[in-house]
Amino acid sequence: MTTSPGKRLLLPAVALLLPLLAVAGSAPHHEEPAGHHRDSQRQQNGLSVSFQEGFPNWRLRQLLGQVSGVSICAKGRSFLFQRADRPWQADDFDEHERYTKAERGPIEVSTIIELDSVGRLVSSIGENIFYLPHGITVDKDGHLWTTDVARHQVIRLNKDTRKPDLVIGEKFVPGNDASHFCKPTKVAVASDGHFFVADGYCNSRVMKFDPSGKYIGEFGKRPSATPGANLADNEFLVPHGLALFESLDLLCVADREHRRVHLSGRLAARMTSAGVFDVAFDPSGNLLVLHHEDSGVSLVSVFRPETGGLVTRFTFVPDNSQDSMVGFGDGHSVAASPRGDFFVVSSLSAVCDGYDEECFGEMPTQAPYQVFKFNVDQRIPGLM
Repeated sequence: MTTSPGKRLLLPAVALLLPLLAVAGSAPHHEEPAGHHRDSQRQQNGLSVSFQEGFPNWRLRQLLGQVSGVSICAKGRSFLFQRADRPWQADDFDEHERYTKAERGPIEVSTIIELDSVGRLVSSIGENIFYLPHGITVDKDGHLWTTDVARHQVIRLNKDTRKPDLVIGEKFVPGNDASHFCKPTKVAVASDGHFFVADGYCNSRVMKFDPSGKYIGEFGKRPSATPGANLADNEFLVPHGLALFESLDLLCVADREHRRVHLSGRLAARMTSAGVFDVAFDPSGNLLVLHHEDSGVSLVSVFRPETGGLVTRFTFVPDNSQDSMVGFGDGHSVAASPRGDFFVVSSLSAVCDGYDEECFGEMPTQAPYQVFKFNVDQRIPGLM
């Protein structure tokens, strides 16, 4: 019988090293500063994935800003964490990583959008709380765990009141001790309430807390070697995504700028692409890795952690075959449904269908397409 990762100080290293995975090479990507489509289907090894158009509907898409995070609850509802009119810009932080625009106040409109399985609006919450949203995670009880890189905080919203009931970190104060974060990126929550925080853009560490928010420990550090030198497994450069699969005692870290995937403290895969932005597990343990190619296209690759075998790889394909853009750009977050029947990906870019590059206008086809849903049409027996 396995032990819940929440009951351990830190997840132990496992004797698991996936084969190195080569994708097209590129320089590291930096997030700072920033229709009508046909189904896209990818099939490999018995797994077929198709793109679902109209998720969410075009009117709602026009109201969204950058969708920095996605998560899916036990009911199969998707939660989008969006920045409204606050895209991450070059002058948002000073040389000490302090947010420079606090005087603007928090985002006044809803920053968390709840959708049903077909993309219809269920609820919208999160007004007057967040300044620069980043990651969102729904735990097994329905609480929403968010990170705000401007506030340098982790904020949990209660499942009933949808108001903050736990805040970790000091507002607008970056730091690297046990009580401060510096631009935290994402949270992973164990079934017993212990949680892990990827911290993040400045500190390059993963921290662990008990259910009350008490600090327990951490692992990871910034690289000590010169650029191009061999990196230790625990050296991160922007741990950007986290995923927990308790039955296998696996905590997965997306080491963005090193273009690597870590499983329980050990290097699991290296993508020689523009960056590994997020990771997620489906209920059977398939590992989803969201990464970028040098062309600007984002891909989701699905692997089996035990073997490193590629199950499938998919992206979004526009309706117009003459379009130079094949696939969504600037993918930022990925989530799998608890039943394993669909995935959702968010993008910080928009697909314009050949219209103006700003992607705004009167026609539905000009709406930004910042959220993508992929349905699993055919499953591998015994895997999903």
